[in-house]
Amino acid sequence: MEVMPNNSPEPTADVSYRSAVAVHVASRLWLSFCVMSIKPFLLLTCLLLASGCVTTSQKDQFVGTWKTKEINIYLRFYADGKAAQWDERPQYTGGAVWAKFHDGTITFHDWDANLMRRGSTLVMQSESGDYVFYRLPHDLEPPKMH
Repeated sequence: MEVMPNNSPEPTADVSYRSAVAVHVASRLWLSFCVMSIKPFLLLTCLLLASGCVTTSQKDQFVGTWKTKEINIYLRFYADGKAAQWDERPQYTGGAVWAKFHDGTITFHDWDANLMRRGSTLVMQSESGDYVFYRLPHDLEPPKMH
């Protein structure tokens, strides 16, 4: 008895097994390639985002209105790096003194001070001493010049 060749359009078991193995190997190689090529991109993206967040949060930690507990001295920090200080004691009626702040330093017209966060407080250290400020839950705008 003679065996007739298989002319059917359907693949034989041997051919379909080899095709499945080839697809499996090719998909593993493709996946490996994608993972290896994406890893450096993701790492670089994460590093850039993390460095940007540190800079932003460092500045944002001061933005808002702060007040001393003992006397009515206020500091108002703005997101653009400007700051205002004013005093509501009766002997001080000159309005606000404007400054710039950057990297933990506040610079007024003729003096500067270091700014440090200690828990929920802000400490302003200058040659004339330390002032401890507490964050107000709402923002106040400095008074206009009289």
